Amino acid sequence: MSLLTRERSLSFRLREGERVVVEKFGPLHRPETLLEWGSITKTVTATLAHLLADQGVVDLSAPVTRYLPDARLPQWVSVESLITHTSGLPSMPSDLRLRDGEWRDPFAKYTPAYFDEVTVPRLSLEHTGRIGTRAYSNLGYAVLTRLLERAAGEAGGIWFASTYWPRME
Repeated sequence: MSLLTRERSLSFRLREGERVVVEKFGPLHRPETLLEWGSITKTVTATLAHLLADQGVVDLSAPVTRYLPDARLPQWVSVESLITHTSGLPSMPSDLRLRDGEWRDPFAKYTPAYFDEVTVPRLSLEHTGRIGTRAYSNLGYAVLTRLLERAAGEAGGIWFASTYWPRME
């Protein structure tokens, strides 16, 4: 990577508690610049899950319902199955619809409150009944993200994401 590219793509924010101590964003990370992470966020989320497991914050072999009891998923749907796309959850939630006004961002309604109140309780209805068979699941990673937010929040207030799928704001 060239020095110019590195400078243009540099992005970091250092916090001390709620206070931002230092931050720097290269021109590729400004609001006017189109930058979508897409599925690379899954790699970041999986890495965070393993780091939290190493710290004892989350147990990868535990059922999802340990952290999200309202999910009412079978006990054999584990945190690890979310990471490996073997949880039996579909690619997208069934209530994802492209209605008027949603065509630009069909995920806009998936705020933390909506996800907790509507999506999580419906997970047992979304589940295919299969586990162990690899099936790419964006929904599974949304559940994993929320699970990690909850587990880490209870362990000291860490917050990973404000949305469940990457989108431009």
